[in-house]
Amino acid sequence: MPPVEVLEQEAQSQRADLAAIAAEIREAEAAGTLAQKNYYPDMEVFGRYDTFWQPASTQGDLRGQAGLRMNVPIYRNRLQAAYCQAVLRLRQRQAEFEQKQLELSYEVQSAYEQLHESQQTVALYNDRLIPIAEQSVKAARANYETSKASFLELLTAQRRVVEVQLMQQEAIVALHRRKAELDRVTGHASPE
Repeated sequence: MPPVEVLEQEAQSQRADLAAIAAEIREAEAAGTLAQKNYYPDMEVFGRYDTFWQPASTQGDLRGQAGLRMNVPIYRNRLQAAYCQAVLRLRQRQAEFEQKQLELSYEVQSAYEQLHESQQTVALYNDRLIPIAEQSVKAARANYETSKASFLELLTAQRRVVEVQLMQQEAIVALHRRKAELDRVTGHASPE
């Protein structure tokens, strides 16, 4: 299993909800840039070839014209309000993004720790509890064969083995569920 830091990076690159907020941040940045550009005058250069400015009765040949249109932003309060709104929206989106990253980091860390705990539990059953229960059955069988223990004690030892094996299978199921949860949180199947 890869380290939790790698899983967090994968989750941040794979999750669609983070990508959506990142796109909203880019949109808010563009809106802020546009709001800043509104402070500059809009100029438009034009050229024409027509009979403009001539009365209908005296229209003669077509004449060339060149000109410049300029829109001067004089309502600074309105522009300042638009810019402040764009900056506020950008900061809000950035805060949402940071909050989502923290939540995602917590989810990955939690799922990783739960998976690690399940792996240790399964290993404990495999390495310690099952062998001890099987040894108990061997000892109870040997005592039964030498008439040092009753048949009931042998059956109780065998029952414990079955119970421990059942708990081992439940731990394996929990391991697979937690692995699936980690895969869900990271956004894809993580390599083992």
